[in-house]
Amino acid sequence: AYEQSFRLAREAQAWTIALPAISTGIYGYPKRPAAAIALGAMLAHEAEFERIVACLFDADDLALYEEVLAGLR
Repeated sequence: AYEQSFRLAREAQAWTIALPAISTGIYGYPKRPAAAIALGAMLAHEAEFERIVACLFDADDLALYEEVLAGLR
């Protein structure tokens, strides 16, 4: 889903993209693996966009993303 979103954004010549934490709410996908997938995709495409925004639900999700991101860099 993330790769498709980035592809469509490039085709539309959008240089800013915002992405949700896919399936981590009611669908119950585990948040840590979801964060790793999302952030991995974001890092892989960061050179192609002026801004990539992770849309998160709360401060706990933000803290998790920050922790996972630190481990990916």
